[in-house]
Amino acid sequence: MNNMNDVILEIFNSIEKGEKLKFKKLSDTQILDSLPFFISHRIEGIAFNTLDSFSEMSRFYDDTYLKQLETVRSLLSVSLCEAKAIFLQGFSRYSTLADLYSQGLRSDIDIYIPHNTVKVFEAKAKKSKFFEYAYDENSLFLADDESIDKTKEQFWANKDYTLTHVGHVELSDSIPITIEDAYLPYLLRNNECLFLTAIEIHHYYSDPNDINILESNREHWPEMGCDRLNITATLYFNLVRLYNGVLGGEKRIRLLIDTACALKNNHIEKIDFDLLNVFISSSKDAYKYYSVCRALSIYHPLFSSLGELSCEKHDEETCYLWLEAFNQSLQS
Repeated sequence: MNNMNDVILEIFNSIEKGEKLKFKKLSDTQILDSLPFFISHRIEGIAFNTLDSFSEMSRFYDDTYLKQLETVRSLLSVSLCEAKAIFLQGFSRYSTLADLYSQGLRSDIDIYIPHNTVKVFEAKAKKSKFFEYAYDENSLFLADDESIDKTKEQFWANKDYTLTHVGHVELSDSIPITIEDAYLPYLLRNNECLFLTAIEIHHYYSDPNDINILESNREHWPEMGCDRLNITATLYFNLVRLYNGVLGGEKRIRLLIDTACALKNNHIEKIDFDLLNVFISSSKDAYKYYSVCRALSIYHPLFSSLGELSCEKHDEETCYLWLEAFNQSLQS
């Protein structure tokens, strides 16, 4: 489809109106033809939610999230609390985001753990059968040190190789899709459907000073019994991830949707924009994140509150380079 940018802009129009996200201007045939695009950008949940014949997918996604939540809660919640962990990014806000859109699957769960507690936590996690796995077209196997190191070299954020728990599930016949190889966290190998609950341990994102923001912006997450990052700090790190991810060639539409939903839900989880401004201005890369704020406010008026923060603090060239890279990401 040639006008995918128009389709994405319509998503933000719907968020602004408080509507549950659907591709209302696309025919069923157009949606099905565009599924490879939606899947590659991790927004196929919106596509399936638009199609009546795929309505069961929303329940499938919700059930998957609950399986991941229960696996981590039952096996790791005590160890995570002892390690002073903080849940990051979208996983801990799945229920809130679900009111606005069907998020699809989240293949791993991002968690901050301080350097001084991570070794003890990893030992306890391995006792609960969370290990470093890799897989190929034939099997799932323990990753060797060389492949772990090579994978970590590709990260721009300061984080570890994922720790994964392997379970076994039976897929319901009511699911209107066929998983032939992998649809993480589901992996089909040796005539079995494996359920991979993966946690990705972060120490900081791009700056060691991130630790101060992480540590001072925790809040209790009752569903897990541990802490998560509050919405203001989450929004700041969304800007960090959007800047580094988009310019690094990553597809970040879902992260942008999560960001838009946070702004729309400001009446539910109050964003402290003054504090957000402090976070950005205190960064060594402040102009980069102000430039993303400016770029987003140009892209859609839903992000105007971020544009107000960037007043004369952004770099115009960086702003338009980021916008160009984001628009380019919509071409594949």
